[in-house]
Amino acid sequence: MVTTMKKRISILLVCLFMIGNFSIVAASDTTADGFITALDPFYTDQSEFTVFDKQGNEITEEFYISTKDMHDNNDWEGIKNYFHQNVSSLRHEEYHAPTFRNTDLAKTVTETLSGTIDCYDPQYSSKEVAATVRQTIYYNPNTYEITQYNNPTLISVSCDGLGYTYTNIYSNKINDYTVRLYLSIQFVLAVNEAGQFVYGDLSFFFPYYIEAEYERFNPTLDITP
Repeated sequence: MVTTMKKRISILLVCLFMIGNFSIVAASDTTADGFITALDPFYTDQSEFTVFDKQGNEITEEFYISTKDMHDNNDWEGIKNYFHQNVSSLRHEEYHAPTFRNTDLAKTVTETLSGTIDCYDPQYSSKEVAATVRQTIYYNPNTYEITQYNNPTLISVSCDGLGYTYTNIYSNKINDYTVRLYLSIQFVLAVNEAGQFVYGDLSFFFPYYIEAEYERFNPTLDITP
């Protein structure tokens, strides 16, 4: 029964690979370094950072005090656990003058968003995930109207032992003063027959298969001047 199921899923993966560029990225490729890269500058200078709790309240100083000793001891696993339990997002805002339009100002927001996702198969537990995104907007400093914005970028994904097979990120201007960023990531628990996590593209997929699929991580982010 198990062998038959694996064969069926392998055939499905063959079809998916032939249709498009289907890949599974492992948690080990993205979790530690991406999380450290996003949060490490916070401990040097908090002036450009804002931390929000699960209810949307600003808790920058509280987060710093609670995790400073962990950072001093290089305990990134502890910081990660505290972040997932208490923080919805950590935002880094940078203001700068664009070179192409001297009358405008530019603002770049780099934000790490946290959330919990459930597995469609109830035998698997929920997982904590985070993603760091970046968006630049340009605006008139007199009216604060947004004149232009770049395509957003997905910087890193922290996925707590999961891989992910699909990402989509884009933004649009919802009014003269706000750009909204949309992110969607599909997570899976992907293993091979030896019980090892699968990663990379599936051009050499055998005997890889997907063990379980989790719901998508779909945060949004509003950026204003």
